[in-house]
Amino acid sequence: MEIFKSSTEILMDLVTWFGLLMLVLVSSVFHLGLLPNQIEAGDLALFVVNLNLLSKPLGEIVKVYNKGREAYPALMRVLRPDNQMTGFPHKAVV
Repeated sequence: MEIFKSSTEILMDLVTWFGLLMLVLVSSVFHLGLLPNQIEAGDLALFVVNLNLLSKPLGEIVKVYNKGREAYPALMRVLRPDNQMTGFPHKAVV
């Protein structure tokens, strides 16, 4: 479970930077004018900071998703105590 949690958080970081790369590539290939012609160091630093601020809510969604996946088995044991052994939502017919 820990591997899954860390991999989803790392995946969200990669998706953020992959999205930025795709934006740059699409803008340069199709000349959409999304990026300025001349970029200074301060503009680039400000853009990276803003990108990180925008990606934080996405990271929080991933953390909530991971917490939900952790809590699901315990929640099912509380809500359906008769299915503890099988793990299925219905009783097994013998």
